[in-house]
Amino acid sequence: MLLILSLVVLFISFFSCEEKETSNGEDQLWYGFPSLVDTYYTPKTVSLRQTVIKNEFYADYPCLIMDCVMADDKTYSFDSESEQEKNAFEKYATFFGDTLCDGSHIKQHYASVLPVISIEVTADRQFDRKHPVDSLLNDILYLYVWRDYRYEFELKRTYDKWYNGEEEPRKPLDSISADNPVYMLPKWFRLHFKKNPDTLGTYNLTITMKFGADPVTGETVEIDPIKVQMEFK
Repeated sequence: MLLILSLVVLFISFFSCEEKETSNGEDQLWYGFPSLVDTYYTPKTVSLRQTVIKNEFYADYPCLIMDCVMADDKTYSFDSESEQEKNAFEKYATFFGDTLCDGSHIKQHYASVLPVISIEVTADRQFDRKHPVDSLLNDILYLYVWRDYRYEFELKRTYDKWYNGEEEPRKPLDSISADNPVYMLPKWFRLHFKKNPDTLGTYNLTITMKFGADPVTGETVEIDPIKVQMEFK
């Protein structure tokens, strides 16, 4: 009987809501607040990491990989040496409902405390008949985030089970608004085109992102537009 109980405990520990190893196989566990996210952050700016063209791993059409640059003095981690920072972390985790985990962490989960209320993309050339110069391309783009934390929390509360990866977290850009924001944006994300332009070639894109207010402090942040040169082949 003791052996059976030991095996059950081992099984539960192995299949907790966090994986137990990083990609290089090293154990990177910390134990603390029962959250999925390790660090909440306030974005300072957004930058382009790279453009991807005709890569079967991503899509048939180009996409942009973007990174959020975090404000150095406005990151909040569950294991910070600062009590003030840890207290702020707990407030954000509680607000977002991020209290359902077992306390294990891998220090790679980041989430913005500011909701995204709009992402707008324009081009310096006519994209197609429906999209002249400088018109919004939002209806032919979608946002991809590698993990939709809020959706996972909702499923966990409903079914008492984690369903990570059950549904690809994609969101059309023209569906994002103040009434339908993107909560808990990870540190990186992708913007995917649904089609190529009528005329292939190089386009200069302007990406404007707007964030809503911090739910704890009420703070707002303005992000400068991002200029990107993109080649469609």
